[in-house]
Amino acid sequence: KATFPQFVFHQSGKTTGCECVDGCAEECFCFMKNGNEFPYSQSGLLLKGRPLLFECGPFCHCPPHCRNRVTQKGLKHRLEVFRSRETGWGVRSLDLIQAGAFICEYTGVVLTREQAQIFTMNGDSLIYPSRFAESWAEWGNLSLIDANYKRPSYPSIPPLDFAMDVSRMRNVACYISHSSTPNVMVQFVLYDHNNLMFPHLMLFAMENIPPLREFSLDYGVAGVADEELTGKLAICM
Repeated sequence: KATFPQFVFHQSGKTTGCECVDGCAEECFCFMKNGNEFPYSQSGLLLKGRPLLFECGPFCHCPPHCRNRVTQKGLKHRLEVFRSRETGWGVRSLDLIQAGAFICEYTGVVLTREQAQIFTMNGDSLIYPSRFAESWAEWGNLSLIDANYKRPSYPSIPPLDFAMDVSRMRNVACYISHSSTPNVMVQFVLYDHNNLMFPHLMLFAMENIPPLREFSLDYGVAGVADEELTGKLAICM
């Protein structure tokens, strides 16, 4: 789990949640926060990508099995960091992962812009969430198969003006390789606080990923050398 500065929780606005007793139902508070849709299927697969997804959190009354609590439950698959001839270190699963399934969180120590500038001056590599390709925009985009489908418009969210330091704390996600045709995407999620500027970076499968196939992410900066693009090569090796 990412480590956020304490002010993120103290300045996160009014802490409100749903009143559901046996899992969320349509028209509940969290259902409406997600644009009057459930973001996940009953089996926990992501149905439609969006700029920011709201899961039920500690201020909700719904139980742990609620369909709107997915990423906060942690890993469901056996992940392995391995040495690859093509990409250096890589990540793969020992299990089949379904398209739309949650894989893991991209963790690290969250730094403000001011803190990130100091770290950069010292030569440290950082992950910048705002640079990830917006692959979520095509997930569940029915216009690809239905010409009459109108893509939903979402409320604008503040720019993600923070960086992730993976040199002091990290998980397997920082070993995932860069690709312009990835099989994993980033979906921003809130559940334990309401500060829109500091979401969790949750990784989801963009296709059915067979066992032992390497994961890849689009870190989102074209024309930049791989070692400058992601802390994966600079820090995690």
